[in-house]
Amino acid sequence: MDRKFGTVSETVVIFSDCLRALSRHVSKVGIDWRDGKNYDDWDHIAGALYSTIVGNSIAYTVEGEGFKAIAPYGMLLQDYSRNSFLYSDQYGRTAVFVKLQSSEEPFDTAFFVCLDSEGRPTKEEKKSNLRETRLLALLRSDDEQREIVNVIIEEIQISNTDV
Repeated sequence: MDRKFGTVSETVVIFSDCLRALSRHVSKVGIDWRDGKNYDDWDHIAGALYSTIVGNSIAYTVEGEGFKAIAPYGMLLQDYSRNSFLYSDQYGRTAVFVKLQSSEEPFDTAFFVCLDSEGRPTKEEKKSNLRETRLLALLRSDDEQREIVNVIIEEIQISNTDV
């Protein structure tokens, strides 16, 4: 078994592409995905995709090593000090990735909330163009913190004839 690696940023761009593709279809059944108009149905869909595409890619990278759950997509937590999360190297660990928003096209903007020294959100927010943003994962365990840049995108079966 061989592995193909990508970056945390690439997994979020893939996630964004999936949301964009799916948004065209869910609108046909009355599920609104647009900022300020999306509610529970879209939140469940986006959260499941984020957990699967981004969260699982990161989890496979650190196989078997216990770390705290990555903060859920689209939810503003009261305290991030006990969660793993994504952040941008532009803003540092004090700005947590929360969700994608739409500016020029659907899901093209990364939205961050800033944290105080205790890990609680402040009123300060930051945004950046997703495709120009370098995202990292801060993984927290009981005894350490790790920064993850590369993640496993897929596992590739290699046969004896390939070697």
